[in-house]
Amino acid sequence: MRKAVLLVLALAVLAAAVFLVRGFSHASLEPYAAIRALHSSPAGLQARFFGTTTIAIDDGATRIMTDGFFSRPGMLRSMFGRIAPDAQRIDRALEQGEVTDAAAVLVAHSHFDHAMDCAEVADRTGAVVVGSESTANIARGQGLADDRIRVVKGGETLVLGTFTVQVFSSPHSPDLMFPGEITAPLRPPVRGSAYREGGS
Repeated sequence: MRKAVLLVLALAVLAAAVFLVRGFSHASLEPYAAIRALHSSPAGLQARFFGTTTIAIDDGATRIMTDGFFSRPGMLRSMFGRIAPDAQRIDRALEQGEVTDAAAVLVAHSHFDHAMDCAEVADRTGAVVVGSESTANIARGQGLADDRIRVVKGGETLVLGTFTVQVFSSPHSPDLMFPGEITAPLRPPVRGSAYREGGS
């Protein structure tokens, strides 16, 4: 009986260790290698999906990107630890996606899984970060200059190179976590809960 209890305890410790390692590690994009291909329309418009909510759209003259989230901290780290942009993962994703420049990074809202990497991506591509005042405070906290940040509220029409983008306000999904605004420059590493929604 004692050996059985020790075996069960050992398996429980092993399972907990695996859970913790997986929970604090980055999610891998390798299972999606087959769908990394660039998709083109007959008119030459191309879209490349990078996972989560990140899409690069390119017409051959101008490239714009939604969100630009590549760091993907593990679930447990996001919930209980402190998170920050991962420069190596951002660089690797941009290199693999052949993204060297962009006119803008359009951020849907300021939760970390949309906005955490926006300033780093803008810095590497020459883009302007477009989003709410909360998103602007994320970019400011990472040192992006004010002339590279455009605050929008909804109703604006932006001309970004060859693209015309209409901005509109939208409710977040009903299960909103971390509501509210980011009212001062946010300097990572911080808890995932510091990335308030800030308007969508």
